[in-house]
Amino acid sequence: MWVIDQIIEYIRKMLISSVISKVEGMFDYFNETLVDVSSNAGASPMSWNSNIYGLVRNISDNIILPIAALIITFILCYELIQMVNEKNNMHDIDTFNFFKYVFKAGIAVYLLSNTFNFVMAFFDVGASLTNSTLGIVTSSNTLLEIDSSTFIESLNTLAIHELITLILLTSIFKVIFWILSMGIFVILAIRMVEIYFYISLSPVPFATFGNKEWSNIGINYTKVIFAYALQGVLIILGFGIYSQLVKTFLEGIGGGAFDFTKSLGFLIGISVVLLVSLIKSNSVAKSVLNAH
Repeated sequence: MWVIDQIIEYIRKMLISSVISKVEGMFDYFNETLVDVSSNAGASPMSWNSNIYGLVRNISDNIILPIAALIITFILCYELIQMVNEKNNMHDIDTFNFFKYVFKAGIAVYLLSNTFNFVMAFFDVGASLTNSTLGIVTSSNTLLEIDSSTFIESLNTLAIHELITLILLTSIFKVIFWILSMGIFVILAIRMVEIYFYISLSPVPFATFGNKEWSNIGINYTKVIFAYALQGVLIILGFGIYSQLVKTFLEGIGGGAFDFTKSLGFLIGISVVLLVSLIKSNSVAKSVLNAH
């Protein structure tokens, strides 16, 4: 019996060493992902990729801007004709209306010629809000780590089959975090591509601000752009919520008594929740601003 006990103890120590080696740095990938997300979610289109931004702006200035110029010309001509008709074919001349028309035309042209500056201002505000949110989230100990001493102590109370299960569990954890990181990268990349699509067409909606009937196009566009800027705040918040939920799982590990299957299901479930919440973050921001 003494030999068997020694063999069992040797196997236990070997399994414990294997678990510790797998657990060490298990959440490093998640913590690195959080840092990458913080730099991407708060980045403006210009800072995210200057080459793409230059391409988009070149297309906007040379292809979309002439179209927007035609639209604003049509709007100004339409309003001038409408104003003349309202004044009985200029028999009832009101000088103030002409000054108002010229002033409105000047503002419309100014907005159109500075479209990119205004659009980038939205993302500068969004970056500031995102970075402030990141500061609050990280100050609440968002980064994940395991208390090594408590964890190692809890391993000594586990049987061999429980240690084997924990080895499999930690291996699955790493796969989950890898899939999660890839999904997050795809979501953030799609978000930025959509932003580039929107800013490339920005002169068109900005050309509609000068007309009462068409201005809803420009107003809705600014809501959408601001929603994308605010989306970074929701993305960081989603990571903070996910981190706190995972810590609940880690507390179960530290206690040494928990159901492996339930814990694995819990981790997979909240990982799916994080991905879905990141996907839904844009629609939530749009709904808050009543944008469509």
